[in-house]
Amino acid sequence: MLIRKNVEVIIVDDASTDGSLNYISDIFDQCVIIKHHQNLGVANASNTALANSKGKYWFRLDADDYLGQFALQYMSAILDNNPDFGFVSANHILIRENGEKSEIISLEDDKTLLEHGAGVLFRRNLLDKYGGYSANLRNCEDFELIARYMSHGVKRFHLPIPLYRYFKQVDGLTKNHDRQKILEELQKQYEI
Repeated sequence: MLIRKNVEVIIVDDASTDGSLNYISDIFDQCVIIKHHQNLGVANASNTALANSKGKYWFRLDADDYLGQFALQYMSAILDNNPDFGFVSANHILIRENGEKSEIISLEDDKTLLEHGAGVLFRRNLLDKYGGYSANLRNCEDFELIARYMSHGVKRFHLPIPLYRYFKQVDGLTKNHDRQKILEELQKQYEI
């Protein structure tokens, strides 16, 4: 039996110019809305949300992705009952640009987890202890955060259920030409 939990939703508008807040105006009363006056990047927007959050767990959801209905209940139940684990990862369903589900990506091994980085529920106290997202990164911020936690010996639990829907864009940040260079530097830094 799943127990209903309160979920705090913080939306950070990182100086978007596409009117995206208009699409979600019907849920404003259920969310905290924070607006950046200039685009600071995903890491900084995530840190803004983190600084304004109050919960004992933390989950970042990118604007173009979505989460399974019971994902947070399943993942938080694992952390509630397993104090040795610092974070929980779940599998992804890859969604193509036409909205079609194309494949399930298992995040069971560390390499794939680091490569995809999203769909992770963290203990908030660890984010406070080891720090949030590296503000100087405009790409690979999730890779760096997870690699840093793993370098401190933080253990994770892998939930082999596809709870995170990852939307793959042709021109998204994961296709950014600087990404490979940043990844190589981070792999060297964390000896991965």
